[in-house]
Amino acid sequence: LGTTNKWISNEIFHLEYKSQMSIVLNLEKSKRAYEMWEHSRLLIEENESEVHLSDGISNLKRSLYQRLNFIEEIYNLKIINLQGTPAVYLELLE
Repeated sequence: LGTTNKWISNEIFHLEYKSQMSIVLNLEKSKRAYEMWEHSRLLIEENESEVHLSDGISNLKRSLYQRLNFIEEIYNLKIINLQGTPAVYLELLE
């Protein structure tokens, strides 16, 4: 079986993010995803071994999962029950 390499540009680590929310939330949950993102960036940029790269990618996935959970906590999008609503959360956000 062949494997396909997929590459992520380092530019994703330099994008700015903003929060313009008017409701009170536990911002520690939001900050955690960005802390994990930063840790991932360091692991990937240092790239001392394939293990570091693998850990960096795993942490990116955890960061994304953390962020998606926070978004769901805020907006409760999963309760929308429209015909044809995608089951995959990222497709729902799209």
